[in-house]
Amino acid sequence: MASEEQIRESLEGVIVPGTTGSLAKFNLVRRVAVSNGKVNISLASAALDTRIQGWLNDRVRDEVRNLPNQDHVHRPSPAP
Repeated sequence: MASEEQIRESLEGVIVPGTTGSLAKFNLVRRVAVSNGKVNISLASAALDTRIQGWLNDRVRDEVRNLPNQDHVHRPSPAP
């Protein structure tokens, strides 16, 4: 099971389309929760186009699924 720290580190490589910065650089990862073998991630929308939000959600899910022993990832959701 991946730790919150491992998940956050893996998301540093997800670049926001149209920029040179990552989710981490723009502080878009609001919450990472790991519980009972499941990961739930909340991202800030930061007025991003819905297509970019969808693309980022897919990349986040893929990054976390690539971590060791990580099978279940809740679709990232916008933070309130």
